[in-house]
Amino acid sequence: MIEGAVFDLGSTLIRFTGEWQEVVKEGHRRMVQSLVQSGLELDTDQFDMAFEQTWQETVVQREIDHIERPMADLLHQLLAELGHTQVSNAVVSLALERMFSSSEAYWHPMPGVYSVLEKLREAGLRLGIVSNASDSANVHRLVDKAELRSYFDPIVVSAEQRVRKPDKRVFDPILNAWDLPPQRLVMTGDSLAADVIGARNVGMYSIWLTADADTPGNQALRDKVKPDAVAEELVEVPDIIRQIGKSDR
Repeated sequence: MIEGAVFDLGSTLIRFTGEWQEVVKEGHRRMVQSLVQSGLELDTDQFDMAFEQTWQETVVQREIDHIERPMADLLHQLLAELGHTQVSNAVVSLALERMFSSSEAYWHPMPGVYSVLEKLREAGLRLGIVSNASDSANVHRLVDKAELRSYFDPIVVSAEQRVRKPDKRVFDPILNAWDLPPQRLVMTGDSLAADVIGARNVGMYSIWLTADADTPGNQALRDKVKPDAVAEELVEVPDIIRQIGKSDR
């Protein structure tokens, strides 16, 4: 019997509709502008190079150890290395909010998301989110922008847990809050490495959502990692969960 459905957020419940590299570039510009307006004297070329290097090293390392290093910590560290050791949390938070505002404008609800969630809720399932993200505030703004908050409890963000999917520890808040065995839960997400392997690590069923899943990471794993089910579109998920419930392990 399936009693709970866990979802990834990005490319699962919401989808990105912009040009990623352009949006990231604009977000970086907004962050630097915010820091300067807060009174920091920055050599922008030096900062740009240092930020890019720090971020790329972080992305590589977190894929190895599955430790989440929050963006706020990275920015504080980088600014300290550049001689700004007394930057307040408020200044850093504002800079990151302005940076993420660039991308947040391009995230929109996945087609059919509300009907899917209503069907699952009407079926008595508990609903939760587990999202890999370096900034918790960014995730919560996206959830509110898409009007999803009322469906989910809890909403778990790796930046708060300091670990990322597929590390099974990131699912602890879900398991503790619901007091359900993982064998009664289903994880739906777009990433084989994070969502499907993460579900397997904790003992949950997995549904791979392929609508926005054509990525190099998934292409590298698609013949090696087998989900319990595949959904081409989000609207297929309620029926798949029903079928999984009829054929519990």
